[in-house]
Amino acid sequence: MFVIVNGDDFGLSRGINLGIARAHDRGVLASASLVAGGRAFDHAVELARDRPGLSLGVHLVLTDEAPLLPDAALVRGVPPGASLPGRNALFASLLAGRADFLAIRAEWRAQISRIAEAGIAPTHLDGHQFVHLFPGLFPVCLDLAREFSIPHVRRKVADPFSWGTGFPRLAQLAVLKGFIRGFVPRQPRAVPCVGFSRAGGRMTHRDLERLLSGLSRHPVVEVMLHPGLADEETRNLYGAWGYAWENDVNLATSLETRRVLAAAGRRPVGFGEVDMVEK
Repeated sequence: MFVIVNGDDFGLSRGINLGIARAHDRGVLASASLVAGGRAFDHAVELARDRPGLSLGVHLVLTDEAPLLPDAALVRGVPPGASLPGRNALFASLLAGRADFLAIRAEWRAQISRIAEAGIAPTHLDGHQFVHLFPGLFPVCLDLAREFSIPHVRRKVADPFSWGTGFPRLAQLAVLKGFIRGFVPRQPRAVPCVGFSRAGGRMTHRDLERLLSGLSRHPVVEVMLHPGLADEETRNLYGAWGYAWENDVNLATSLETRRVLAAAGRRPVGFGEVDMVEK
């Protein structure tokens, strides 16, 4: 039995990069999802080259950040080169038929290509704010995974419904699971992902224990974290998220987490090892 502890948002800021590196060097984090257009992309690549045991995937971006292709108008009515729309605005554009799927595919392809050109063979794909699971976008993501021979795509969110997560997050989870049921084909070997309900440093050891217990029949489980160091740049850029990045660093590096994983009979691995362990 195995667990993949994955760090999202690698490349968004130096503080996030350093937190992911620390969670890997001192803890159980063995995988990270890299943002090709992140302000600290080059810094993330430098850190990754010194850490061959860190599996790297692509964190596909379609919200808030600047697009990688400066001339791309991904949503009709939004000028080329402008910052990408927020998550709610993106969803509204998809429902209204204003999204340009060919332009979105080109943008995502450019993001994957930039990471591949940096000498990285991506082990997995997922979406920033889970946008790859939005209506109409998962087939684009899956097609690119096949084109680039990327074996794993995050497609199964396994967090249970719980009032303890708070109503706003509970509502988001319900919508996300609705998208998955309606728009994402089932794949028996898909690795279930947990951490959405407790994202941003809110997961405790007890939460981790309960989540793993509920997935005891699955040979591989992904635990999504957002490790980081809240330096001035990170706070200025992403403080509105309300994340406690250091909490996820501490969770990944604590001895208690190792005890929880051992008690659940799970060994930490990266996505690059999953094909091997599933055979």
